[in-house]
Amino acid sequence: FTLTVYNNTFVKNYCNIHNARVGETGTRIFKNNLCQDNSGGGDYSDTGGGFGTTANNISEDATSPDASFRNKTVSFVDEDNDDFHLAGNDANARNAGEDLSATFTDDIDGQTRGYRGWDIGADETFTSTMIDAPLTNKMTDGLVGHWTFNGGDMDWSSTTAEVLDRSGNSNNGNVTNFGQEAVTGGISGQALGFDGVDDIISVSSASGLPNTIGSVSFWLYPRSIGVQDESYWAIYNDPIEDVFQLYTS
Repeated sequence: FTLTVYNNTFVKNYCNIHNARVGETGTRIFKNNLCQDNSGGGDYSDTGGGFGTTANNISEDATSPDASFRNKTVSFVDEDNDDFHLAGNDANARNAGEDLSATFTDDIDGQTRGYRGWDIGADETFTSTMIDAPLTNKMTDGLVGHWTFNGGDMDWSSTTAEVLDRSGNSNNGNVTNFGQEAVTGGISGQALGFDGVDDIISVSSASGLPNTIGSVSFWLYPRSIGVQDESYWAIYNDPIEDVFQLYTS
C-alpha cells in the first residue's frame, strides 16, 4: 500500500503525528504537515521504522523528520479560540511548502493554492492590500506634460489653471464645464469624470507640446459605450487639427 499524508494541520494533541508500522509494509509519504503545541508526546513520533519520504513538515519541537523545519512556531489567526487558519504575518508556514499541485490544488476552505507559493498545513493564506496612492516607480524624465489629477495637483481656487502640470513645463490645464463634483477614484490616486458631452481640459499656452510626433499615456475608464463621432476621447489643437482620438465603440 501507499500512504500519503499531505498538508494537514495538527494542534494540541498528545502526539500530533505518530508513525507506527504493525506488521505492514508499504510506502509512506509525509509532506507539508504542520504540527504545533503537543501535550507531551511530541509533534512527530516514530515507532515504525521511519516516516519514509518526507518534505517540509513543520514541528514546534525538535521532532520533525525534516531537520530544517524543526523548532518552528507558527502564527494562527486565533489559536485560543481554535481558529487555526494561518495568520497573515506568519513567517514559518506561509509560502514554505512543496508544490503538490500535481496531486491536489485546494486548501481546507476550497481555495486554490499556489497564488504566491504553497503554504504548509491545511490552510492557504490569501492577503490583499488596498492601495490608493500615486505610483512611486513612474516614468517622469523627459515629459512635456504630466497631469495626475491627484488632490495636491489640482488648484480649484484658480479659474484658468486648475489642473497643474507636474512635468516642470507649466502646461497647466483649464477645466471647462465641470468642477470638483467630477472628482472620483482612479486606478492610482485621484481621477476626474467627464460627462462625454462638453467637459474638457484646455491648455492655452502649450508651445512645448508636440503636434506631430509624440507619445501619450493615460488611464481611461469608460462608463458607457456610444457610437463613432459621438463617444471618444481626444487631444487636438485649436483650431481643431492634428487630432488624436480614442473611440470607445
